Amino acid sequence: MFNYTHVLNDTLSSYYSENVQDDTVVSVDKEGRPVSHFKDDVWDFNALINDGSDTQTEYQIKFFTSKHNHDLLQDFKKRAYHLLWTQTGMFDSDSKFRSFKAVSGICKQCERTLRVFAGTPIKRISQLSNEMVFEIWKQGLQGLSEGSIKSALTSLKAIESVNDAMADNDKLFLPLLEQNKLAKSLASSGVGNYPVVVPEIYQQLLSKLINDVETAHNELVSLADVRSYADENDMTEKKAVRHFKEIEGSCFMTLSAFAGMRVSELVSVEYNSFYTIEIDGITMSALSLKTIKLEQGVKREDIWACAPICEKALDVLTHLWSKDRDDATNIKQRPSFYFGTGDKISSQKGCLQITKNELKNIFKRHSETLNISYIAETMDESYDLLNPRVNKRIDPRVSRRDGSFYWRFSTHSLRRSFAHFCVGHGVASLGALKQQFKHITIAMTAIYAERGDILSLLGIQHDKKLKKELEASELDYHKSYLRDVVEHPDRQSGGYTKELFHDKPKVLTTEQFETLASDTKAANTTTGYGRCFAGESCEMNHIFEPAGCVANDCSNLNINEQEALRWSARHRHLSDNLNMMMESGLINKHTLARELSDVRAAEKVMKDHNIEFKRFEVVML
Repeated sequence: MFNYTHVLNDTLSSYYSENVQDDTVVSVDKEGRPVSHFKDDVWDFNALINDGSDTQTEYQIKFFTSKHNHDLLQDFKKRAYHLLWTQTGMFDSDSKFRSFKAVSGICKQCERTLRVFAGTPIKRISQLSNEMVFEIWKQGLQGLSEGSIKSALTSLKAIESVNDAMADNDKLFLPLLEQNKLAKSLASSGVGNYPVVVPEIYQQLLSKLINDVETAHNELVSLADVRSYADENDMTEKKAVRHFKEIEGSCFMTLSAFAGMRVSELVSVEYNSFYTIEIDGITMSALSLKTIKLEQGVKREDIWACAPICEKALDVLTHLWSKDRDDATNIKQRPSFYFGTGDKISSQKGCLQITKNELKNIFKRHSETLNISYIAETMDESYDLLNPRVNKRIDPRVSRRDGSFYWRFSTHSLRRSFAHFCVGHGVASLGALKQQFKHITIAMTAIYAERGDILSLLGIQHDKKLKKELEASELDYHKSYLRDVVEHPDRQSGGYTKELFHDKPKVLTTEQFETLASDTKAANTTTGYGRCFAGESCEMNHIFEPAGCVANDCSNLNINEQEALRWSARHRHLSDNLNMMMESGLINKHTLARELSDVRAAEKVMKDHNIEFKRFEVVML
């Protein structure tokens, strides 16, 4: 084994760089001359360490580029570099690289397990902080021995240890896990993962689901009574029941596809689970549900980021069959009808409770209804890249009678697909602590992920350190909002800006601004359409109703340009709904008066912000 000299140690120190580039030196010879660089596929340390008694491969770290997602491999190599140069005693002449073999073993182990992400959009090691991405990594270990799995888990944990050398957005925070228990479970689970839906089919699925839910939502009031629906649409009652089951399938599959929930979580969704919240200037959609925590057998509340289309899916499920249910709002009840020998309902045999098993059957039947073709000639390549190991028992490619194939969907495969195509594109990256709230558009709708005030997203529990960072981020946004108010009072509406500068200069000193931010930090409430700065003194008793505040020109209300644009969108939505209800005679004067207050509030805001609009005109019933 080579002994360092202080001269060589100084040379090595000069090579180390926190900002790794392609030409960064990774290894040197005994004279301190560069041997390997960061960009190389093989990092060779033989000239520095091997005295000839060991094989050369023992002192090489190889990166098999063709077997990896390129960006993910580059990110991993950065961690491997920092692990080698900061954990092995590289600059300590007494350590003599004593831990090189241990560190190189960690790197080699991680390199092998990260191959599972080849052909996926997972580009950063930090994305393994997300439970769904971590689940994919874990599934890649299935079929290995218990010892190999323990080694892989230990190696990944070691990679987490170099967080201090990484940017905030690239830090890895692994989910809490019991290594021995997990290794035993994975080793006995056999070979084969649930498949990821190939992109060509995934896009068709999302488009079909959105279209089906939108179509059903447009005839919402007709879905309560299947018999009346059959009469109105000139179809038999048996056909209407089949159609309602298809609508049911589309809605449950939508909730799964656009939130990534398991079947055990999907069965816990209630009619009122959907809600929205505005954080950091982004309106986020979420599902709140109570699930059973298996370890303790008690219920806990989970928050699932989802797409806005989930709201309509829940609306449809709530109205569907509602007249014939035992509990009109129980979306997991479906009436059981008896037809006898004809197509007309002769009696009802109570209600079927939709359990986990029934949900699985719904997905199986609705896959047949969707009938999305799998074309081997054009899709095999994508399938093989995304699904190198799929057990035949869960192969989603189902043969038709004519020899062609269609895709059978399951909550497991949709969960994995959500991780690949949504989390993989940065939608739910826990590493992006300073940009928590991101969104992209997939198949005509937005999917949002990551909220800061709830420490649970997609089943992930955040640690105390992360909580502090999230709180700091929320304070930063609060200051950013106030800075816009102070610097651009002409772009605001509501009474708060006028009140703020009533007896104060229009230019605040840094000290005055910090005091204002501190005083208002805990006294502001938002619905996304404005911000109330009244705190405990709010006359609305913390029920911040923006329409009422706008109408009264409340001195505690502020509306900025972004919020005004949301009022504009809300005006269009309300106007369209009111026109539709008036035309169909489904609205009375009391309902119209209530909705009209929001419409007029929106028009006031748009006028204050010079946004063009067409005034809503009431057509009397």
